[in-house]
Formats: sequence, structure tokens, C-alpha cells
Amino acid sequence: MTLSRTQKILFGAAGFLAALIVLLAVGAWLRPSMTEFKLEASDFRPDRDGQLMRHRISKSFQKWTDKGLPLRLWQNGAPLGDADAFSDLDAPGPFYLIKDDAFLYANSAMYRIISDPGAVVVLRADNRLAASRIIPPLGGALMVLTALGLLAVFASPAARHLPHSPHRRHALDSLRGLAALCVAALHALGTFYPVSWFNFTYKDGHLISAPPLVEWFKMSPLELVLAGKVMVATFWILSGLVLSLPLLGAASYNKLGQAAAKRYFRLMPLAALTTLASYVFAASGAYPDYAFSHLVQFQTGNHLVHDYTGHMDFFTAWCDALLLGHQLNAPLWTISLEFWGSLLLFGILGCTVALKQRRLLWLCCIIYLAQVVREPAYVDFILGLFLAEVLVIRGHNADQLIKPIPAILIFVLAVLMGSAYPGWLNHAKNGLSGELDAWLVRGSAFGFVALAALSRPVIRILTWKPLIWLGERSFAFYAVHSLMIHLPGRIAAVQLMQIGVPVMVACSLGLLTSLAATMVAADYLFKHVDRPSTALANIVGRWFAGIPGVGKTATSSEPVPTITHAISARDVSQPPPPSQEVRTDRAW
Repeated sequence: MTLSRTQKILFGAAGFLAALIVLLAVGAWLRPSMTEFKLEASDFRPDRDGQLMRHRISKSFQKWTDKGLPLRLWQNGAPLGDADAFSDLDAPGPFYLIKDDAFLYANSAMYRIISDPGAVVVLRADNRLAASRIIPPLGGALMVLTALGLLAVFASPAARHLPHSPHRRHALDSLRGLAALCVAALHALGTFYPVSWFNFTYKDGHLISAPPLVEWFKMSPLELVLAGKVMVATFWILSGLVLSLPLLGAASYNKLGQAAAKRYFRLMPLAALTTLASYVFAASGAYPDYAFSHLVQFQTGNHLVHDYTGHMDFFTAWCDALLLGHQLNAPLWTISLEFWGSLLLFGILGCTVALKQRRLLWLCCIIYLAQVVREPAYVDFILGLFLAEVLVIRGHNADQLIKPIPAILIFVLAVLMGSAYPGWLNHAKNGLSGELDAWLVRGSAFGFVALAALSRPVIRILTWKPLIWLGERSFAFYAVHSLMIHLPGRIAAVQLMQIGVPVMVACSLGLLTSLAATMVAADYLFKHVDRPSTALANIVGRWFAGIPGVGKTATSSEPVPTITHAISARDVSQPPPPSQEVRTDRAW
């Protein structure tokens, strides 16, 4: 029997609810179970000039604190008073303090109770809490699997293997992939190596220096590779270009409405899935961040996933996933701005595309957004709109606009501008103003995108097949790289350090492991989440437009109103030329 799409969705929802009820029933039947250890006065040693008594907590109890479960002292079935700081131990009455999950400190009043033969004082960990912690990650994992199933329903097998469009600009995809790779490398370096290597860090009033090779790299134009601001600006300029290009080529209110309606459904599935996966890993204690920090004995600069301490509940995680948040996956902060920047771009296009002097209005928008709103992401989208206008005007000859010699000069200038903060140029000028820094970042990113769109030699380089492969998976690569850094990357580093591998060697191998795992995960997500979400977004866009065959059929026989295009003299009722039809489903 063949089931329709609606029946598959209903059966999937019923199965999901049944599994959720089973999970809740298991949680309701859990019974309290305590792991406890009776304290003896002989277990304590004097500490802090004899004012406190200290007891070292055994490894069997430390594993519970690693899971986020609190340890408490109990006397005859009643909890004893715990302190928040050492100063609280000076207060009258019995108090204790557990420090670094490894040492138990007791003041004199508490030690007298422990020394009393008639008092039974135990250190307890509640195993019921440990069992209850299983439910949120299991529920999150179930949600992830359900989301994958729903995407598989919406996307037919043909949608997962969409043929390459002959009008697709692969060089832009490749540039986006390179930018995502640079961001992942920046985050990985900041996660596996000391923060003092990449930031100006002081200790006892003295600047902590990095190894000579790192210092040379930071003060050279090669620092552009780790210029995260430039790479993020490149993302947004590319999105502004790719999203506005087909709308400028054949603008209509119908197309603008479809593009705006499907934008959320294009961005949300992959971002939500990686957010929920991060919640599952965090709630289950899979991230080995505590063990890694304990072994390396230095401060790292990046923490890209939520450090689960019990404050992130299941409902909050779902809100974070569906509302394009970044509490559980920090790099996704750019996706929220991507969504709102896209809507702003569509609004500006809808208001100005039919005007002859629209470019002047776009320039006014840039000035207003930069000086009043002060949100660089929105400026980047309008810069991409300007590049799209150039491509539409030049048509087939757009890739010949920048000749080889000017392309080299633009590339050199973009590298110098992109590495100016906080690299060698900033050091030479003894600091640059904040606004100048922002415009240097914008100028560098604009130069790279312009070369990828308007220079034939650069386009030939960027259409190398491995770069195209990376570019197609750039969104998935960006969304999942933080999880791979903190999970397989740090797990590999911890395991290597535990068997005696030097710290820096283990961290370097962990970094390479994280990048390799990101490649594998990005390829899977691209095939099973990214492309199906593109198909889902297209279905939503056509449904809102009332296109026959998708959802509700359009009942009106009136033609869709077409916006008069100021740069073309053709009749507005004439369909756009095929050369200007550009797929935008890979913009993110």
C-alpha cells in the first residue's frame, strides 16, 4: 500500500507522540537511588592554617559532578548547610564547601558534627537525577530523528540529487566555502591552543608572548585567513548578491513574495537540527570540555557550544532551535542576521527596483544603516545588491569586467585591508578607529566577492571541482563545525593526552580530526538536510504564491503584476531571457 504525503506525516507524528509518552512514563517510574559515602573524622586533614578541615573526594564521586549532579552532606536523613565561598565558612554554625569538585572543606562546627560518634554524616549523589538526565537527551535525539524523517517526506529522491543549473555561479559557492573553512579554522585554533596566542593577553602587567611563528603569522598579511569578521562579511555580501540577482533580472511582486516566504524555511531546518544535536550532546555530558581543560592546563579562547549546567531546559532548547538562536551553537548568530538581512533586502528591492535612480536610494540606505542603525550585516546585503546590478547590466560579459592586472591589484588591496586589524597594518599605524576598521572589513570582503563575480581568471580558479564541492556544503559545514570541534576533536585530543602524547601534539591532531569530521558531517547534512530543506522552502514559496499543483490552487486568472524594470526596454509582459534566470536556493 502506497501512503500519501499527508498520511506519512500523520503516521510520523503519531509515532513521535507514542515514543514521547513512553519516555515520560519511564521518567515517572524512576525511583530515588542514592550513592553515598560515610565520612569519618580521620578522613580530614587541616588546611588554611588549621582553620578548616579538608577531605579529598574520591574519583567515584567526581564522576557525578562531571555530569552536573551536586554532591551534598546529609546527617540522619537531613541535608546540612553548604557555603558558596570560603568567606561563608567563617559564619557561625556548621557549614561545608565543595571546591573544584575534588575537595570538601568543613569549618570547625561541621568537623565537630562529623567527629561525633553518634552522628552519621554521609556524602551523597542522587542517582535519580542522573537517570532523569537521560530523558532530555533522548527526547532531543528523538526530535532530531523526527525532523530528518519529515525532511525526507518533503523531499523526493530527485530533490536530493538536483542537477547543477547551467546558469549557476559556482565561483560564488566556492568563495563561500573557503570563507566557511577559514571561520572553522579560526574557531578550531582558538579552541585547541592558548588564547594568548591569538589575543593580547596580560599576566601580572606583562604581555604574554606567543611562539615566534605565531607572532610572525599574526603580523603578516596571512592573518587574513583567520580574519573572522572579513569572512562573515563575505557571507552576507554573497547572500545579497545571489538573492537579488534573479529579482533584478526579472522582478515581480510574485517572486519577491515567494523569496521572502521561503527564506525562513530555507535557513531553519539545518540550523535547528544542529542546535538540537548540540543540546543532546550537552545534556548527555558527551562534550569532554572539563577533561580537556584539566589536561591542557591553559586557557582556551573559544567555547562554541552550551556548557550544560542544568539551566538549559528542553523547551528553551526548542525555542533556540526554531527561532534561529545561538545559545547552543554559537556560530549560528550570523544566521539570525542572515534572515533579517534577507527580509530587509527584499523590502528595499520591492520599494526601489522600478525606479530609475534606485542606486542613489540604495546608497542612502547604506549610509543610514551604517551611521544610524549601525548593523554591518545589513550594509553588506546592500553592497551585494550593487554587485548584482552590475551583473545584470553587463549580462554575458560580466566576467570580463575586471581584467587580470586590475584583478591582481584588487586582490592585493583586499588582502591588505582584511589583515589590517589587528595585524601588521594596524600595528604600523598604532591603532585604527573602530569605524575605519569596519569599513576596511567591508572593503576587503567586497573586493573578494567582486573578483569571484567579475574576473574570469578568478572564476576559473574558483570553479575547481574540490572547491565547488566545498562550496555546495558550505552552509552545512558552517552549521556543524562547532559541534565537531568540541566532540570528536576534543575527544581525540583527550584520549591522546591520556596515553602520554605531548599536549601540543595531541591538540594539533585533535584539530585535524575536528576538521575531517566536519567535512564528513557536512557532506551527510548537505544530502539529507540541506537539499531537502531547499525543496521544502520551494514548496512553501509556491504554496504562498498559489501556484497550481502545490497546496491551494490559484483561483484568480489575472496575471501576476510585474514590476517595470528600469534598465530594460522590453515589454513587461515578455518573459525574462533564460540567461538571467539564476538559482538562489544555495544562498544562506
